[in-house]
Amino acid sequence: MSNLYRPQTDAEKRNYKDILNWRKDDIMQRSLKRIADIEFEVKHRKHRPYCTKCAVTAVEEHVEKIEKEIKKKANLKDYQFQINFEVDFNSFADPKIFKLHGKNPVEEDKLIDGIRTRVRTGWWYEYVCIRCGAGIAMELKDEHIKPQPTPISNPTK
Repeated sequence: MSNLYRPQTDAEKRNYKDILNWRKDDIMQRSLKRIADIEFEVKHRKHRPYCTKCAVTAVEEHVEKIEKEIKKKANLKDYQFQINFEVDFNSFADPKIFKLHGKNPVEEDKLIDGIRTRVRTGWWYEYVCIRCGAGIAMELKDEHIKPQPTPISNPTK
């Protein structure tokens, strides 16, 4: 019987991508890390809502689509397959996909002149994602909320 396996040459290894051993766990872990980084940037630095549930669902759907393509093309002898994993994670921070559901004050106890009093320090904003229906609550302190400028009725010249 002849030898069915032979080692690959250097020229064959150069452009080789093993898509049959493609693991969706690696892609999911990298995507979840990227989602977490973008979520932190949007929520804590830009103070806007971010729908993590929609982002994770989009990644899972994209992984399933790629797996189906791999299974279809795995039996073909001459196939050219490129894994294009591009999900726009910033689209899940678009203000158009959120509806403001409620706004409640945040009150904390402060010690002022030896007297403990309740002071409003910020607001809880409750959003609902229009795409998936997930609820997102964010606490914004007063220093993060931009005050609306009052218009000047008679500008000086």
